[in-house]
Amino acid sequence: MALGVISSSAIVSLTLLFFHFHGLPIRDLLYHSHALAHGGNLSLMIAGPSLERYLELVNVLFLMFPFVLVLIPLLLFKRIDTNLFNAFLIVSALFMLIFMLVWRPWASVYDDWDLFAPCIIPLTLLCWCGFVRINDLRYKRAIYSGMVFTSMLHSYCWIIANHSPWGRL
Repeated sequence: MALGVISSSAIVSLTLLFFHFHGLPIRDLLYHSHALAHGGNLSLMIAGPSLERYLELVNVLFLMFPFVLVLIPLLLFKRIDTNLFNAFLIVSALFMLIFMLVWRPWASVYDDWDLFAPCIIPLTLLCWCGFVRINDLRYKRAIYSGMVFTSMLHSYCWIIANHSPWGRL
């Protein structure tokens, strides 16, 4: 564990040092970074409650990971194992979802979707692991194939829309 902490600290420190000496001083990180509230005014970074914003977040969630729909039956039929790995994923997903709900992106929810993309990683792993471990599910391969195809289609459409010469489609 100590080696992991030392290694990750070294990676972050060396990255910051590299940027500091190659055109992005650490002082700019404190006073000009959106992530650190442009010098400390965190109230500007916290989003107020808004139904429109929450609907946009749900839409972005489904665009990034349509398979999240399988979470509902997994929870209803108690198909998520109570092991240490799943506990880690649940805690990670909850904290990342809280981040999505409270952090105000620099641009709009749709334009800063990549800010929220890491939030989906623990939720994705939780859903896939729960789904794959179901042994007695009829048409499991068909459901799995359909969800993979849907996810790939969403990703493709999202990439085309974001790289379109006409702007967002």
